[in-house]
Amino acid sequence: MNGYKNFIKVVDSDFLEKYGDRIRPEFGIVGKDGRVNMQAMWDAFDTLDGKKYPNRFEYALIHGCNSLMSSWDIPGRLEDREDEIYKACLEKDLEWKELLDYKEPQEDILL
Repeated sequence: MNGYKNFIKVVDSDFLEKYGDRIRPEFGIVGKDGRVNMQAMWDAFDTLDGKKYPNRFEYALIHGCNSLMSSWDIPGRLEDREDEIYKACLEKDLEWKELLDYKEPQEDILL
């Protein structure tokens, strides 16, 4: 039941009003009729560990799972602050690469 309380804190009417039309179709949360499937929302919340990382959950819904940072992408000085980075992204309406001014490694560096 405690997980449900956390879910309701994150997925409230303000959340749905702010992000409802931006939720990616990959999650199957918003149907073609525009209605929100709360079971699918709960499943995504649970899968993305929204209880522990609510900002990562919101960020993933908007930008997609493939847009999340990998552990290799997080600068050392920001290690263990991933959810804070996502919170800042949501507040500024930026993707994490924009926020952190991330540059893709050059191919010759990897060789």
